[in-house]
Amino acid sequence: PCLDMKEQQVKDRVKAEGLELHPCYEFARRCGCWCCIFAPKREVREYAERNPQLYEKACLLEDEIKNKWRHRFGFNDLMKQLKLFDGDWAKPKQGAY
Repeated sequence: PCLDMKEQQVKDRVKAEGLELHPCYEFARRCGCWCCIFAPKREVREYAERNPQLYEKACLLEDEIKNKWRHRFGFNDLMKQLKLFDGDWAKPKQGAY
């Protein structure tokens, strides 16, 4: 029913029905984009800060399958660049979240 609606119309309809938007809409435009190769780094960082265990698993999976999230740039690279982890995935960087 919302296919032809604008984004704000959908949000208004959700509110009118007495429902709440998923909390990720506080910082992200889309809900299923935590691992999308097109997701902005700021959104990926926000997801990672809110759910570090998920990104730890993604980093370990990248290592296991020998493939990266984006061409030549993986979650491991991103987490180090964003300084969310020191590289020891069992120990998140102090004060990261």
